[in-house]
Amino acid sequence: MASAKIETTLTLTDLASGILPVSTTKTITYTEKIDREINLATVTAETIWDPIPAGSASASEFVTDFDFLYIWADGNCDVEFTCNEGGTANVTQRLSVMRVAANIPFILAADDSTRSHGADDAFVPSATVDVIDKIRVYNPGTAAITVRFIIAT
Repeated sequence: MASAKIETTLTLTDLASGILPVSTTKTITYTEKIDREINLATVTAETIWDPIPAGSASASEFVTDFDFLYIWADGNCDVEFTCNEGGTANVTQRLSVMRVAANIPFILAADDSTRSHGADDAFVPSATVDVIDKIRVYNPGTAAITVRFIIAT
């Protein structure tokens, strides 16, 4: 079984307290992974992960869920996460978009997500637990960027 070791160090400089280092280390084991790098033209979106259920004749991804996601880009990009893909749009399907800043890794340690049917601005703790089903990246910039992503389960 393979593993990914995540080590982060954040150093906060505070005039009152001085330097405050915050460090964490986490090791995640996995049996399958996808490790790809794509070049993304300006004002372009691309699906980077969209698994079809295992066993399907048209299965395109062997990793159908994830316990670890890493996205890095050399320019700003927007990452769109779809929860409950195939659901009726705006009723059960939910999208979330996060901006990933250039040269700063974006990491998730699970594919868990929820589908909240509450008001648009309400957090619903009892929402249906689901998983992220699809991931797309978009380059809003004026130059092409390189995006690297690793998905492991």
